[in-house]
Amino acid sequence: MLLIAACGSGATPVVAPRPEPVTTRPAVEEPHVPIDPIAVLAPVEDQPMSWLSPGPVQLELGGAGIESPGGSRPIEVAIVDRSSNFVRVVVRLPGARFSLWSDRARLFGVLAKDHRFAPQSGRPTEMFVLLRAGARVKRLARKTKQTQIRYVGAIEVETWVADELLGDQAPAGRRKGKRPSGRPRLRSAMLFPGSIIRTEPQWGNNQLAVAVDDYAVDSVQELADGWMEVAYDDGDISVRGYSSKRQPPGQLHRPKDPDAPPPMITPNAKVVGGTCLYSKREGEAIGYLVGDRDVQLDPTTSGWWTLSIDTPWGPLGFATKGSSAQAMTACAPVATSVP
Repeated sequence: MLLIAACGSGATPVVAPRPEPVTTRPAVEEPHVPIDPIAVLAPVEDQPMSWLSPGPVQLELGGAGIESPGGSRPIEVAIVDRSSNFVRVVVRLPGARFSLWSDRARLFGVLAKDHRFAPQSGRPTEMFVLLRAGARVKRLARKTKQTQIRYVGAIEVETWVADELLGDQAPAGRRKGKRPSGRPRLRSAMLFPGSIIRTEPQWGNNQLAVAVDDYAVDSVQELADGWMEVAYDDGDISVRGYSSKRQPPGQLHRPKDPDAPPPMITPNAKVVGGTCLYSKREGEAIGYLVGDRDVQLDPTTSGWWTLSIDTPWGPLGFATKGSSAQAMTACAPVATSVP
């Protein structure tokens, strides 16, 4: 009887509502707007600056890599374009302006905000390091949204900062050089290369910074056993701590020969100012000479030449065209005179 009642009840089975399809709008990437490679070469007031470490570059994206050894100092550039892991930068030299591509990893980090720190010593201390916004640093390692950085100027320091504290551009017009202490009664003291500045006047795991060169600091007070309290302040960094000439020197990470110049060209021609520089024959115009310049000029074919100039990377060769050294194709009238 139960079976009959069940079959004859006419109950309508409950059907779960069909979920409505979820429509997702596909992510739309910002369209890449091609730049005018000649227009971006003109100096721009208050343009942020960046720095590249010397190394391989390309005159055009995806082109042949130039394994120029370069020098040993950071190269000041301005970023004008980006593509994946590469950046296009403008290089403005006294005798030429041009753009090139570099791996983004070669960019130095730049602090977006001031960063003050001191090692944890287990007790309060007034000794500290302050890295200022705009200071150029080298990225060393990264973990859990933190990046280990090294700053090298008159003073060398290492620390960890949050990833969001690092960018790759510094504002134009930043003040550099040593700042006056504002305390005229303080005497100057010389620190030898490798002098360690510590949070306490004793050896141990309390290192704040290391002096890079023979450099004058402010001597705040003399202490026992050869220790003294020192202070240093410039446009990038402020340091307050203790140092002693009796302690062994610390490790430095500056280049072995920071003033070693890169290789240079052997000039064989003087070319008129405004001469256009191309990435390759029949390629893109990416630069021009500023004023008449001594260059290394070698003919190729059909009115094209290879023109090499001195750069922070060493000699760089560009394509150029014309009937002679004094009759080259020009890119812009502004390039014919030195600014």
